Amino acid sequence: LFDGLVRHDAQTGSEQHYRFADGVYGSETAMAPRVGSRDEDDGYLVSFVWNPVDARSEIQVIDVRGSRLAEGPVARILLPRRVPHGFHATFVSRRTLERWT
Repeated sequence: LFDGLVRHDAQTGSEQHYRFADGVYGSETAMAPRVGSRDEDDGYLVSFVWNPVDARSEIQVIDVRGSRLAEGPVARILLPRRVPHGFHATFVSRRTLERWT
């Protein structure tokens, strides 16, 4: 179970951490680049999050540019239905999606 996120800089060895609330677990987290991004960290992490105590799923969006990971979510989207823990998803830009259709 994922109880948080870690950003590890392979060049400097530095780390940033964000921990979900106690008893709350995230899923495999996707990176959604910011429109017009130029750096690898210029975007958002998007994670389905499961709270078993409240039996509630949500999506958390975390800005990871610079050192913002530790600040936590910039958006939390409560979902009307439970998303199965371990659900896989990914971010696809509109341009890429249009090429697939």
